[in-house]
Amino acid sequence: MKTAEFSFNASGWLQVFQVGVVYFFQHHVKLNTISAVGSSGGATTAAIMVFDIPADIAAEKICSKEPLVKKDFKSIVKIVHKSIHEMIPINAMDFLKNNCLGIVCSEIKNYRNFSETEFKKFTTREDIVELLCATCHIPSFNGYLPYRYNDKYLYDGVFTSPHPKKGNKVIYISCTLNCRCGCENNYFTISPSVEFPLRWCILSQDRKILRLIFYHGYCQTYRKFKEDPNFKKLFKFKNNVVNKKNNDNSLNTLMNSKICSNNEELFNLAINNQHKIEFFLSKQIKISNREWSGCKGYIKYLYLFVRIFFPCLPIIWCTQDRILRKHYQ
Repeated sequence: MKTAEFSFNASGWLQVFQVGVVYFFQHHVKLNTISAVGSSGGATTAAIMVFDIPADIAAEKICSKEPLVKKDFKSIVKIVHKSIHEMIPINAMDFLKNNCLGIVCSEIKNYRNFSETEFKKFTTREDIVELLCATCHIPSFNGYLPYRYNDKYLYDGVFTSPHPKKGNKVIYISCTLNCRCGCENNYFTISPSVEFPLRWCILSQDRKILRLIFYHGYCQTYRKFKEDPNFKKLFKFKNNVVNKKNNDNSLNTLMNSKICSNNEELFNLAINNQHKIEFFLSKQIKISNREWSGCKGYIKYLYLFVRIFFPCLPIIWCTQDRILRKHYQ
C-alpha cells in the first residue's frame, strides 16, 4: 500500500483504544507513507501516528492522568490541552509532507452556520498545537466561548464530524463498536468487539481498565490481520507478532504493569488472553450500565446535565464524589 490513509473518530478517554491500534502499526507494520485525519480526541491520535510518537508512552500518559479527574471530570479538557503542548515534537513540521495530517473542527461562521472544517496546511508547530486544542474544545468544559484561531471560531469536531470520511480505501479506526458514521460496515475498519458506553468518553474508568482497553485495541488489530487475509495483503510486516504460550493467564499483570514496549511479555500476555480481556471489559460494561439505568441512572444523568451547564451551583460540587463513586470503583 503506497499511502496508508487512516481516519480516527472522536474518542475522549476511549482514545486509549485507538492508541493501542497505532502501537500495533508502529511496531509490526511497514508504513512508508501515511495520511491521517481525526476529530476531537481522534485528531490527537492521528498526530501520534503522523509524528511517530511512541504509542506505548502516550497510552501510559493517558492512564496516568485518570486520578486527576476524579474530583472534577470536566478538567479533562484542560488536561488534554496541556498534554498536547507537551506531546507535539519541536520538529513537527519535518513530518508534514503532502498534507498528511488532517484536523477536523466545528466552525461557527455566523449565527446560522455551524459546519465542519478540516485543516491540513500548517505553517508552524504552534498552528498544530492550537488546532488540536480547538478540536478538543467542549463548551462549558473549558469556557463557553469558542476557541479562536486566526479569526476563526472553533469548537470540538465531534459536533459536526464525529468520524471524518475520506474515501472507500481509508482505514477507519473507531473507539466504539457502532460508530455514528456507520464505518463498522466498512471493509477497512478496526473497532472494539464490545460496546463501550459513550459516557466513558467523558467519564474515565480506572487506569487499570484503561490499560486493558489499550491492549484490546492492540489485540483487535492483531485479529484483523490474522482473520482477514485481504487486509493483510495491504501491508508488509517488519516484526512478526509474538504469540507463544504463556503460563500466566491472569489479567492482573496487564492491569498493574505500566505499558512499555520494552516488555514484550506484556503484549504476548495480551494476545494469549484477548478473550479474557473482552470478557472482563464486557463485565465492567454491564456493571456500569446497571449503575446508570433506572431511577438511579436518571438522577446521575440529571447530575451530569446540571454539572455541565450550571457549573457554579455549590451543591453540585458537594455531591459529585458521592454520585460518581461507584463509577470509579
